[in-house]
Amino acid sequence: MTGCPVKEFDIVPYRPTTSPLENHHGVLDIWMAKNVPEYGGKYPKNSPTMPLSKDAHDATKSTYRDWLREKTGKPVGGKIDWNNISNREMHKLTEKMFDSANVPQVNRGAYYRALNQYLYSGSFDPVKF
Repeated sequence: MTGCPVKEFDIVPYRPTTSPLENHHGVLDIWMAKNVPEYGGKYPKNSPTMPLSKDAHDATKSTYRDWLREKTGKPVGGKIDWNNISNREMHKLTEKMFDSANVPQVNRGAYYRALNQYLYSGSFDPVKF
């Protein structure tokens, strides 16, 4: 990956940052930390993410706030018991966030493959499109 500029929708580690793009955890990091021990806690530096433009990342945050409002009545600051959010519900939210950011299907598939690789081996192969 060195020497190659990172583009929107590539699959890269959470750190280092990819400014001006913003690294998005497709599946919410907090849910992964609470429900998947292999993930390695909150914000693991080498977890797979997808760089998004600020506008696209803002769209995912808006989608999340809508979901949070539905669950808690508050768009910000609502308390969620992440252990009670099912895999199915998290996948549905992940897909809604990808939809709001206009993430192509091929990039979504690459993200999910990288996430599975990371969970099974502790690392993943970054993907450049």
